[in-house]
Amino acid sequence: MGILVRQVAEIREEQRLRTEISKITEIENKTSQSVRARYEENPYPCWFKAGLSPESRTIKEVMQEIKVNLDFSKQQFPIKPDILIAGCGTG
Repeated sequence: MGILVRQVAEIREEQRLRTEISKITEIENKTSQSVRARYEENPYPCWFKAGLSPESRTIKEVMQEIKVNLDFSKQQFPIKPDILIAGCGTG
């Protein structure tokens, strides 16, 4: 994808769409206002290529592949971990 499309055209489209979305309520909570301002100034990245493997791999396999300096004989990795994928937004 071209850099102009990614960094100019898509941003303009997002700004245009923002004007078309109606507000349900005003955000009055100071913390929520602060979070909203932060994300509007520094938006969460839009992933266009996640680099996902077509097959499942364990955390241990991934860590070994990227050559993390761990003693894998001592480090325990759960087979089915609970993983939080942090997003953004103010509700």
